Amino acid sequence: MQARSDMIAVYVARRNEATWEFLQLLRGPGRYLAGTWATVYGGVNSGETAWQAALRELFEETGIVPEALYRLPTARAFYTAGDDTLWLVPAFCALVLPDAAIRLNDEHVAYRWIASDQARDLFLWPTDRAAIVEIVHELLREDSPLRDYLRIDWREA
Repeated sequence: MQARSDMIAVYVARRNEATWEFLQLLRGPGRYLAGTWATVYGGVNSGETAWQAALRELFEETGIVPEALYRLPTARAFYTAGDDTLWLVPAFCALVLPDAAIRLNDEHVAYRWIASDQARDLFLWPTDRAAIVEIVHELLREDSPLRDYLRIDWREA
């Protein structure tokens, strides 16, 4: 078995009046997991940090530059049997303005915003559902003691 950690996940959230919403992207035909709704996933290029890859993939797949970027306290982990690989995936949350314009690349054919209380039911993978719970609890609450510690000051780096 091999282990890899050259993939990232980015969960995109925006404030919509009194609630938070999460962005989902519909995977296009001929793509891995075609026809499923997902978050932003991508690879880490050589010489790139995970958070740099998160920003790059977010922009490539959606055209978005976030207002704020946070790392999640825990990484996603999953196993793929076809290549006998254990994946350890750093995850991030990008906060965007309510009117952020989405520009999809060729990997996706549609997008939707879903309310945070529905998000746990509308993501396919258990790791995504766990990430949503973690984001809501640790990042989106104004009184979260971890929020400031998880912020990545990428504009100053």
